Amino acid sequence: AGSTIGQFTSLHDDAGTTVTYRLMASHLTDFGLIPGGWFTVGALVEDNYSNSPSRKIFVSEFFMAKTEVTLQRWEQVRTWSLSNGYPDLDVGAGTGNAYPVGGVNWFNMTTWCNAVSEMEGLTPCYYDTSGGVIRTGTGTRICDWTADGYRLPTEAEWEKAAKGGRLNSRYPWGNTISHALANYASSNGDYGDLSNGAGGHPTYGGGYSPVGSFAANDYGIFDTVGNAYEMVWDRTNVTPGAFSNGAINPIGAGGNTYRMMKGGSVHESAFKSMSAARSYFRALNRVQSRGFRIARSNVAHGYPFTLEANGTLKTATTFDFESNASTYAIRVEARDEYNASVESNFTITLTNLNEPPANLSSTVSLTIAENQPIGTVAGIFNATDPDANASLTYSLVSGAGDANN
Repeated sequence: AGSTIGQFTSLHDDAGTTVTYRLMASHLTDFGLIPGGWFTVGALVEDNYSNSPSRKIFVSEFFMAKTEVTLQRWEQVRTWSLSNGYPDLDVGAGTGNAYPVGGVNWFNMTTWCNAVSEMEGLTPCYYDTSGGVIRTGTGTRICDWTADGYRLPTEAEWEKAAKGGRLNSRYPWGNTISHALANYASSNGDYGDLSNGAGGHPTYGGGYSPVGSFAANDYGIFDTVGNAYEMVWDRTNVTPGAFSNGAINPIGAGGNTYRMMKGGSVHESAFKSMSAARSYFRALNRVQSRGFRIARSNVAHGYPFTLEANGTLKTATTFDFESNASTYAIRVEARDEYNASVESNFTITLTNLNEPPANLSSTVSLTIAENQPIGTVAGIFNATDPDANASLTYSLVSGAGDANN
């Protein structure tokens, strides 16, 4: 363990750029990694948005789904759930299979997260007050933030993922918005709206668009602006104190029946489409324009390797050709300090050294007294094999072979 087996490098355009490398969970290709760290939450100072003032908070690393949950995915999980202890997930609504699911309430969304977690063999995140896994109903949900299953993102996580690592930016791509960038309802030129007064998106007739229809941000996350609102975990707090400056992994306020939603919708203007904009909705209600996307934490990449930030790949265990897999597929990310990144897949091949046993000797003196019966032990041989978990066999040979006979 700890042996160097590779060194990754990448080309970049920015002079003096620092590139860091990490192993990605190859099975999470539909998720973007949101790196942990401090970031600026809230609106631009010039927007004078008192409900979301600028402040610094810390969010730990997590994975965010690249797109909203589609109607097709909702129904796939719902079908499984009905025969696996989840009796009452609602039928989803939507324009089509590739469109955001709607028509389900916040309680259904959290229950669905538990269902897809159990369907994939993960630990569910949501429990009732007695510690039971939530599989039905509208009772109190308690989130286990240490679980590796699927869940709703917090408002802070959602905003960090939506901003894509950009500073002082209204939207995931910059400070202006148009129908070339998102599916929203343009009403005037405020908040950088370049489709000034055009109304709903002309391509979709003011209706919904398939997920992933517009460009992803720098974290690889699609459609956090417009289309369908996205419900998050947090209970409503409509005051600027939703999370204070210096907060670490805030999860919002408690004690009422409303939940926060982010990102705007096809019915909302540029103002509600800002990454910092804050809206809320009754958790029990269901309408088409309220959707969601899922998140995960505590996800191990599962490889028997470590990758240092400088790109050095090392073993994390001792390998043996006879007992380990012969190839390993890994996924590596290279990211610079501006959050621009690239990912690629690689295959590691385990080679068989085929080294012969060594140190052949007898553990007892090779002597025998005369007149001993047949089967008397005359010696006990032992040798070492460089292959782990080796099983050696011993036999008498003529001596006519090679030096290892």
